[in-house]
Parts: sequence; structure tokens; C-alpha cells
Amino acid sequence: MRAKGTTVKIGCVDSFAATIGPQLVKGLSNSSLKITLWTGITPVLDEQMNNRMLDVAITTEGSTKRAGISRQKLLTESYFAVFPKDFPLQPVENLIQLSHRLQFIRYSARSVIGAQVQAYLDGLGVEIERNFEFDATDPLLSLVAAGLGWAITTPLCLWQSRHHLENVTVIPLSRIRSLGKPCPPLERSFYMLWRKEELQKIPSYVKEIVSEVAARQLTKEIASTLGLDADSIFTFD
Repeated sequence: MRAKGTTVKIGCVDSFAATIGPQLVKGLSNSSLKITLWTGITPVLDEQMNNRMLDVAITTEGSTKRAGISRQKLLTESYFAVFPKDFPLQPVENLIQLSHRLQFIRYSARSVIGAQVQAYLDGLGVEIERNFEFDATDPLLSLVAAGLGWAITTPLCLWQSRHHLENVTVIPLSRIRSLGKPCPPLERSFYMLWRKEELQKIPSYVKEIVSEVAARQLTKEIASTLGLDADSIFTFD
């Protein structure tokens, strides 16, 4: 452990920082460390980690260009489809027909989540017209809540912008069909990066706090609010 009073700089992707970040800072501050929490998209955080601007990075790729940096998976979350509250969903939706009934609102391709969703659609052989693209969840979800489109996103992103949740409906991707089959699952994982031999017990504290908050607190709240199966939201290593 670093000496008391030492500042530990942690960088997190926005959805993680907004949902789990406060409890992470609270838990680590009990050890008398000073915590600085930065937010950003994964490519920026990776670069800051490589340039030693961060002590710990929590990202959705877990890649690094430098030797001497450890990597550990923290949790995995499933993607879901989100629709305007009053949109007349069919018992089983067809992806192509759905894209004609209601426009698809995307995360931008420069974000990891946007690239992942696009790769998912490409894998299904589906081309959907590009109209709206956003780096952040809040503007994306605000358009869905206003009835202007639908999107694919994750529980942490939804919880980050939960002031919109009363105006949307969230369903599993398996409720949508492509080529006559249920759409397969899509997931994203969060990884912790840190430098070997520098932080001693801090990484284990981070993992413990994240598991506690996500497993016991967020899972219950998200499942109850969105009407989802709690077991479908997060998985842990």
C-alpha cells in the first residue's frame, strides 16, 4: 500500500465512474489515501495509463502497449435493447423490420461501445442507416425517451442516465430475431490496469469494492427498476 496521504489517480470510463465510481472512491478513502478520479473514453484512458498520468485505469478493452502493466477483468455486463415507453413492441421483433419502423440511434464509432455494437450488427449481416450518433449515453437515451428511435446499450449506461428510465422499455436482445433466429447475446467487460509492484494491495481493494457494489447493490436496483432478470445483468470472474 502506498503511504497515507498519497494521491492515487484512477481513470474510469464514464458509465463506470457515474455508477460505481462514488462507492469506489468512498471505499478507498477509508484507507487514508487521497483519490483522484478521472473519466473518459477507453482509448484516452489507455493512453493516459501508458504515459503514467494514471495509477489505475478501468476500461472496456484492457489493452496496453507497455510492458509491466497488469490486467484483470472486474465484471462483464450484457447489452439490452431500449425503446420508447409507448412504442408498440411485438411479442417477437424482426431486426430488419424494426429498423424500418423506428430509426436506430447509435453510439459513435470512435467509442468502444459504438464499435462493439457495429461489429455485432455486421456479424448479423444487417445494415442500418446512420442518422444519429453520440459518444455519450445521455443524449442517446434522451432521444429514445422522446420517441425518436431505439438503441442497444448496457445496464451501467442506463443507470448512468436513469432519469430517463421512466420513459423507456428495456428488453433482452433475444426478443429480437435476425434471419429467423433470436439475436445472440452481446457483452462488454471492464478491466483494471495497473503497474506491477507499485500499488501493493490497492488493486485487490478495487476488485473487492467493485464486486460488492455491482453484485449486491446495483444488480438488485437495476433489475427491479427495469424489470430484468438479475442473473442476466452482470457476471464476475
